Amino acid sequence: MSIKRVAQEDADGCAIACVAMVLGWTYQEARGYLRIAAEDDAGVLHGIHSGVVQEALAQHGWMCRVHYRHNSVTKSDRAEWPPPPFAPVHIAFVNVPNNHHAVVVTATGDVLDPNSTARTRLTDFSKVDQVIGFWKVPQ
Repeated sequence: MSIKRVAQEDADGCAIACVAMVLGWTYQEARGYLRIAAEDDAGVLHGIHSGVVQEALAQHGWMCRVHYRHNSVTKSDRAEWPPPPFAPVHIAFVNVPNNHHAVVVTATGDVLDPNSTARTRLTDFSKVDQVIGFWKVPQ
């Protein structure tokens, strides 16, 4: 699966750009589609959380599996983290200085960061909170 990097055009638009990358859309197409979820009543963009990402991709024929850093069953962090790639495409929610961030991770582990071309692996981030693998459902 070939994915083209889409840059975020808003300060809080990283997850929107990630949805655009997976769907093969432009940033503006994804922003328009996700406008209701991403903007407040005054039209100010605040970004979207992982649940909105999952729902948006599900509406376009994608299913997912989520891996969290913290294992809720054992109440401990996972020994192997972040996980190696496990799906055709992933969206990871990571930490960057003073903020949360979303990036696309390919099946080979390459990171497509909508805000920077310098970060190319998940290990480039101080913390990875969750990795969501996505598969296109055959029609």
